Amino acid sequence: MENNLLYHGSAMEVIYPEIRITRYTKDFSWGFYCTNSYEQAYRWADRRSSHGIVNVYNTRKIQN
Repeated sequence: MENNLLYHGSAMEVIYPEIRITRYTKDFSWGFYCTNSYEQAYRWADRRSSHGIVNVYNTRKIQN
């Protein structure tokens, strides 16, 4: 298994993001957007608040 880091820029700390499965498929609407770029998440966090936070999530990728 390979560890992957995902980043989420926000105005608050999100320890346990809620994962929902929905049929609403338009971009940039409901959802919890993450990126593998720390710099991009930092820009998102900075846009949302002067004290923005970059949340970091460690995921494990199972290789076949």
